[in-house]
Amino acid sequence: MNSRAVPGRSPATILWGIFIACIAVLAMWILADKGTENDVSSTYNPDKPGVKAFYELLARLHYPVGRLKKPYDSIPEGAVILIQVQPIGGQDPFSGPVSEMEQPDLVNWVRRGGVLIALSDGGVGITGELRESRKFGAGEVIYFDSRYPITNEAMTEPSNAVRMLRIIDSRFEGTGRILFDEYAHGFIESRGTGFVVGRHVWVALAIAAVCGAVLLHSRGKRFGAVRGLENQEAVRPGSEFVEAVGRMYHRAHAHGVAAGILGRSFRKNIARKLGVSSDLDRESLAAAVGSEYGWSSGERVLAVLNRCESRALDQSLDDRLLTEIAVEIHGLEQELGIGRNRSGETS
Repeated sequence: MNSRAVPGRSPATILWGIFIACIAVLAMWILADKGTENDVSSTYNPDKPGVKAFYELLARLHYPVGRLKKPYDSIPEGAVILIQVQPIGGQDPFSGPVSEMEQPDLVNWVRRGGVLIALSDGGVGITGELRESRKFGAGEVIYFDSRYPITNEAMTEPSNAVRMLRIIDSRFEGTGRILFDEYAHGFIESRGTGFVVGRHVWVALAIAAVCGAVLLHSRGKRFGAVRGLENQEAVRPGSEFVEAVGRMYHRAHAHGVAAGILGRSFRKNIARKLGVSSDLDRESLAAAVGSEYGWSSGERVLAVLNRCESRALDQSLDDRLLTEIAVEIHGLEQELGIGRNRSGETS
């Protein structure tokens, strides 16, 4: 009697077994982590205590935002606003990444003309001199005894976002940078973002490595016919974000802030079209438009920019006036060729 040979397990089968096991481990790890969240109020943290939502909102609204990862004696030139949210520390305000010797550098930066927006539960991590909203030398301190108003959780209420935007708009003159203090969260220069990455993320990365090994073993063979990607403009049009922000301002009765943002976005689009700096004053920017498209266009651009900036802090602005400003800006953008070209890219 001839015996039939039992086929052995192929390397691909073993790799797929490891992959499935990793999926099971990840699922158990996520279930074990259920109910826990990262408590660091960092711009990298998507959990409720983080400030990632507000940071990305500012970036989408064309504010020049960035992260500070250097000591306070190395705050970059051009930084006009520093937002410090719940520095890491215990009851002792100097028990976190920032030493007591470094605090005077931050105080001196404010005294020289910087604006510090500090938010902390009970003042933890904030030096005593800065735990009060007041003018401080040539600068200013705006202090909140709670970090909640700027957290991801608070951003679900439009009024919180608008409140913080009003504070920034009233102190930001269109030039310079707005920095979030990540140095106080332990992100020092080249230190990575692993400080706020959950353990399940590392497991996911391990699974991705296993997937890569499986793909390499399979020699990159594809399964099925090649299909083109859907047009992203059709899937998620760019106007979706604009409409969402518009609804937020409407609900919060913040038409003035919306007018200021419309003007700032229009200014940046014109500067990009002409290849000039968006930091130019309104008159110089309008003159550049006039020399390129005719003086009548330049005068209209100047009138719109003046109208937007004069209305930025106007609480009496209503839907009708805001719509008039938006329609006028849209007409000028069409006239100047600012918008989307045939390839879908912004000109």
